[in-house]
Amino acid sequence: MKINFLLLGISIPMRSFEIWRNMARLCLTSKRVDVASICFARMKNVGACRALRICMKREDVIEAQVAMVALQLDMIVWDEPREP
Repeated sequence: MKINFLLLGISIPMRSFEIWRNMARLCLTSKRVDVASICFARMKNVGACRALRICMKREDVIEAQVAMVALQLDMIVWDEPREP
């Protein structure tokens, strides 16, 4: 069965963006930073690609690179400082 996306009102580029964003989120769980950079490129997020590439060159620790991917995807939650 074919689905006509124009009748449903779904724009294909937005759907494609969401697919690559979800793929980049999956890269966090598997710690595949190299694949996340491809996802950012497909999302046409030049800033995230550049930031991740610089982090990959400077940091050998995989956790720092994964944190950069999470930061670019807005998945880091900042906690408010607690009062003593």
